[in-house]
Amino acid sequence: MRTFAQFALTIALAAAVFVSCSGSQPPIGAPGAAPQSYARAQRQHQSSSAEMYLYVREWANRQIAVLTFPQGQKVRTFTDVGFLCTDPTTGDLYVIGGELDEYAPGGVKKLGTATFPSGYAEQGCAVDPQTGSIAVASTQQDGSPTYAALLIYPDINAAPTIYIDSGASYFAFCGYDNNGNLFADGSNFAELPSGGDNVVNIGLDHPPLGGTVQWDGTYITAEDASNHPTIYRISVKGSTGTVVGRTKLGNRRFKAAIFSWIQGNVALAPWGDSRKNKFVGYWNYPEGGRKPSKVKRGFDYAYELVTGIVGSH
Repeated sequence: MRTFAQFALTIALAAAVFVSCSGSQPPIGAPGAAPQSYARAQRQHQSSSAEMYLYVREWANRQIAVLTFPQGQKVRTFTDVGFLCTDPTTGDLYVIGGELDEYAPGGVKKLGTATFPSGYAEQGCAVDPQTGSIAVASTQQDGSPTYAALLIYPDINAAPTIYIDSGASYFAFCGYDNNGNLFADGSNFAELPSGGDNVVNIGLDHPPLGGTVQWDGTYITAEDASNHPTIYRISVKGSTGTVVGRTKLGNRRFKAAIFSWIQGNVALAPWGDSRKNKFVGYWNYPEGGRKPSKVKRGFDYAYELVTGIVGSH
């Protein structure tokens, strides 16, 4: 697993280098049918009024704080370290460290663990709202040059299908839109279309961003995590992407990358002293602004956060 300093360097390099779009390689391993437990017909749309958790990754003490959202009342903390994503239907939480851990909503019980293939470095993840497949943004590090990769796990107990993108050197984060198309950001902005076998590099009128990738209900978004941060709304047509709007969160430069999250009409991000980040800030989305509309305090270097429905098992 990369150290914080190594990751910060990766973000800095991503801001400076734009790798030109080129073809991708087909997946390694034949894609299988999604398991019945995640069949499309069985996954129910969740109302925006569903009860939510907010998960905050605290870098300094290597734990994850669980809070109610939007109230911000702390429910519990548990020990794990890594990048976070949640299943929008079940509420399960996934944590990427040296392996892929799945937890029941609230982090009350570990449901399973998947290993990563040898020779890959993993970072962000996302869950397909239609099938429940878990996508992991990765980098194939065997040999030189390195290549970006997407690992798709049908579920926590299955081996991944690997999609190599020879037109990009690494992927940092990924996110699904409402149609099951997977977008990834890193050295390039790219898409793995739903049901497709090849990663399509998207020509974007902005340097690669390297931050959180999400669907906001209208646009796919990608975050520049190295500064304020700023969330960019992107319209994608074919292999062309256009930035149609941006949401700036704050007016100061952080000394290290931090990662924001969109939940409905609220954007959240770590906030406070750049060395400590003891707060989580709430902004109106997509307006953003110089200061958050409210803050929740009491964190030990908040670094990344996600929301997820309370769900049940």
